[in-house]
Amino acid sequence: MLKRYLRSVKHYILPWKYYEVYDRSIIPPKYQRFNGEAHKDNAYYIESAEKDAQKIISRFGCDSQSRVLEIGCSTGRFPIGLMRLAGPVNYTGLDVRLSSIQWCKRYIERRNPDYHFEHIDVANARSNKTGKKIEENFRFNVDDESIDIICLFGVFTNVEADVVRIYLHEMNRILAGGGKVYFTAFVEENVPDVAINPEGYLFDEFIGPLNVVRFEKNYIFSLISDAGLILDEFIYGTEFDGQSEFYLSKPTN
Repeated sequence: MLKRYLRSVKHYILPWKYYEVYDRSIIPPKYQRFNGEAHKDNAYYIESAEKDAQKIISRFGCDSQSRVLEIGCSTGRFPIGLMRLAGPVNYTGLDVRLSSIQWCKRYIERRNPDYHFEHIDVANARSNKTGKKIEENFRFNVDDESIDIICLFGVFTNVEADVVRIYLHEMNRILAGGGKVYFTAFVEENVPDVAINPEGYLFDEFIGPLNVVRFEKNYIFSLISDAGLILDEFIYGTEFDGQSEFYLSKPTN
């Protein structure tokens, strides 16, 4: 009882910190950074945010006129980088984790109204176990051909193949003609089409369900083609934890 009382007094005097400020940016506290231990270092966190933002700016010409959708925005690492380098952008972030969206709305959207965040209540064994199962008729709450750039950083590393297939088809619907997609995934050659937490791959021990979802290269290429998207460039193993990069586009008709 005494320990519980002392803890309550401590939190009253020193309330739980829901954000940090580093190099002029408000960033999430370390316990709300879900993309690896390295990101708990503030300098690395900002560096990685700017690196990914610069990649999208340089490769896709992202600017204040661009309509950007990020699927799996977590607690806003990418938009923090985008704000630092590009300023106001017509950005929407979606995530299955409600607490992440709540943080983004409070600490990013309130101060930057061009940046908008929405919760998508779909099931994921890793991040949202109580969400609704994604069926064939799944749709994002985004209008047809209303987006210029779609980004997914480390999303396809933690979802089943059926979700990847459905999301790719949705990207085709959402993208304007000539629109661009960037995503990362674990990809290898001459392995099973899909493997979840494959033994002996990358880590000595996997932490929880869907820790690593690995795709065979030609299989994921076929998912992209079947969705009506064009693979412009594939770069093997250059991203965080050995993820590969995919640059896609939608035909202009």
